[in-house]
Amino acid sequence: SLSETETTSSLSETETPPVSRRPSRSSGASGASGRGRFAAAVRDGARDVAVRLMGATFATRVAGLVESRVVARFDPRFTGPGSRHAPVRAAERRYAKDARACFSDGFPILVANQTSLDALNEQLRAKGASPVPMNRFRPNVVLGDAVGGGRVDAWAEDTWGRITVTRKNAPPSAPGVGLDLVKPCSRCVMVTVAQENPPSKPSVSNEPLATLNEKRSGSKCGFEREDWRETPFFAWNAVSDPARLGEIVAVGDRVDVVRTRTFTEK
Repeated sequence: SLSETETTSSLSETETPPVSRRPSRSSGASGASGRGRFAAAVRDGARDVAVRLMGATFATRVAGLVESRVVARFDPRFTGPGSRHAPVRAAERRYAKDARACFSDGFPILVANQTSLDALNEQLRAKGASPVPMNRFRPNVVLGDAVGGGRVDAWAEDTWGRITVTRKNAPPSAPGVGLDLVKPCSRCVMVTVAQENPPSKPSVSNEPLATLNEKRSGSKCGFEREDWRETPFFAWNAVSDPARLGEIVAVGDRVDVVRTRTFTEK
């Protein structure tokens, strides 16, 4: 059964995540300054990561250009000065029936818990490995210290079904923007790639993926889906209220957990 909680947190100062009709153009792991290094990575044999990054960037840019031209041809709202259009596609319907995504891997929002990253980094230090920053996991909503100085537990997000984000200066009666945490985010070799200094040969045996495989596999997390048993997870894919699109959330906003649940595969 679903239960109610009173867990309250605030958005971490490490991120300023807008929730709007115009998602960011890219969620890639490196900017233009990394092109030379990725070219070297291809020569050194790390073809999969490098080519997929460049291919995804090219494909989304071309898709955006083509679709914007088609839409502009038939819809006059997109033909005025400064008009802008981004290609939108459905998210995974089995988890979020009516959700849409644009220039993102699978879902429009990725929610991460700073306390969970702290716990992961403690495990890395215990193994003699270096800690990793939150940007390795590319979330756009990061939950930090709770209001009043308390902290949410590491991996508490595994039990959250729905959270609300309320502007910090809003009146008590103001409704928050609801986010439903619909699917745990499986992680690939990209989390081993430091954005400021990409390695020449990314590997699944590198950190933090190796530790996630040990501590946060589907079987360790209690997820029942059979093909997730050996898959590592960090952070949660989320969708927002369709009627609240265009609203903004910001650093310092209050976050409340309004529904908890035990996640089961649908």
